[in-house]
Amino acid sequence: MAESIVSTLDSDGDGAISESELETFVTENGGTASDAEAMLESLDTDRDGSVSTDELSSQLESLHASMQGPPPPPPSDATSSTSTSSTTATAA
Repeated sequence: MAESIVSTLDSDGDGAISESELETFVTENGGTASDAEAMLESLDTDRDGSVSTDELSSQLESLHASMQGPPPPPPSDATSSTSTSSTTATAA
């Protein structure tokens, strides 16, 4: 998956996503230059100014692992959490 993403965004063919390539992608898809800068800071773990396939793959694996926790508990039933009043009929 990471190889496919890098090859799609790597417009100069150097095998990595540069800051300008990432900024182009982000801004063309509704983000800002600041968003791209924040993404680069997060993804560029060796701080060389670009995102390699290995860096992206590592981040995607971390994201996937963080999503593997137990499922959330089911929502509580609103009727069971409220008390109901009951009326009793008296025989006359």
